[in-house]
Amino acid sequence: MHNTLGYLSMFGNRMWLLLIIGAALITIPFLIVRSNLRSMYVVGFAGSAIQTLYLLTLQISAGILYGALGAIIALFMGGLALGAMMHGKQRFVNFNHAKILLVLAYIILIALWLVMEHTGTWLLIAILCIGTLMASFGVGFLYVHISSNSDQNINLPAKTYATDLWGSAAGIVIVTLLLIPSIGIVLTTATLAMGIGIYLIFN
Repeated sequence: MHNTLGYLSMFGNRMWLLLIIGAALITIPFLIVRSNLRSMYVVGFAGSAIQTLYLLTLQISAGILYGALGAIIALFMGGLALGAMMHGKQRFVNFNHAKILLVLAYIILIALWLVMEHTGTWLLIAILCIGTLMASFGVGFLYVHISSNSDQNINLPAKTYATDLWGSAAGIVIVTLLLIPSIGIVLTTATLAMGIGIYLIFN
């Protein structure tokens, strides 16, 4: 808390400056990448942002981030792999379902914050694990879908991966250094859920 207040004090009352910087950090890479890979940038951003938010929630609510960090990261990576492996193999999971899972992970986190005081520690941890798996499954599935539906460029896998990394880096930086300090976790989660959800609906 003291570190956050000290960080914010550098900006005084100019919280709008943080938000402008955040908007620029999101928009500039989005405009630079190829149009057919912009969805991958957004998905990468959404994946890293939600993982960061879930980890912070775990620490704030249960205080066991150090002990559970490896397990949560492993769960996220496992979800990525599972989502990628499931693409094209199961008819009951499609592109739209993956997008819904990703946005739903944000909505679950918002709901969890609203009832956190009345939720037992182990139930809370279980919900965080489920939300993490849902988000990472959606990201993994969408990665394969976007890659397989783009033009057949020999460098496409590398470019798709690079775009995913750009989005992931932006998500971590913007969430931890800009959004949470200026507007808090709940409003950050709600803002991202709305923005990412709207983008994915129309793309």
